[in-house]
Amino acid sequence: MLEKNNSLVLEISAMVNEAKSNLAKEINKSITYVYWNIGRIIVKHENEDNNRLEYGKEVLKELSKE
Repeated sequence: MLEKNNSLVLEISAMVNEAKSNLAKEINKSITYVYWNIGRIIVKHENEDNNRLEYGKEVLKELSKE
C-alpha cells in the first residue's frame, strides 16, 4: 500500500510542478510583453515631437513619478 501511495504522490507532485512551471513561463511572457510595449509607446511619443530629447526626459520623469 505504501508503494502505491508513493506512486500516487509522485504523479500528483509532477503534475503540480509542471503547472507551476507553465504558470511561471506565462507570467514572464506577459511581463515581457507589457514592458516591451511600454517602451514602444514611449519611443512612439518621443518620435512625434521635434524636441524629442527634452520631451523624452520630461516623459520619463513624469512616468517615474506615477
